[in-house]
Amino acid sequence: MSSNLNIPFEDFKHLGFSIFGEGNFFKGDQILSGHVIIAGHVEGKITFEKQGQLVIERNGKFIGQIQGDQIEIAGEFSGEIYANGTVVLFPGAIVSGKISSRKLSIYPGALADIEAHTID
Repeated sequence: MSSNLNIPFEDFKHLGFSIFGEGNFFKGDQILSGHVIIAGHVEGKITFEKQGQLVIERNGKFIGQIQGDQIEIAGEFSGEIYANGTVVLFPGAIVSGKISSRKLSIYPGALADIEAHTID
């Protein structure tokens, strides 16, 4: 069995990413690492155990708290973000809450109702 990426299934399992797919709902706290994609609806707290990247896709929605490194938002977010790296709000993103990060990039077309702080 192989994925659409032409990666053997046995190798695919060890790539270190998690997907919360479109149409799915998850509520609770997660400790994750690697690359995380949210295309569904997630509520709770996500903490990265190791370095990682979290992407909230255009159809994705997250309510709660994220503690991580690199965070990219193209969908909806409401809550608190604590990032050791960069937070990026893409066009079409709808974001409310608090953001503390080393770097914050907001593209034209993103809607942001936030309290933001940069950290060293």
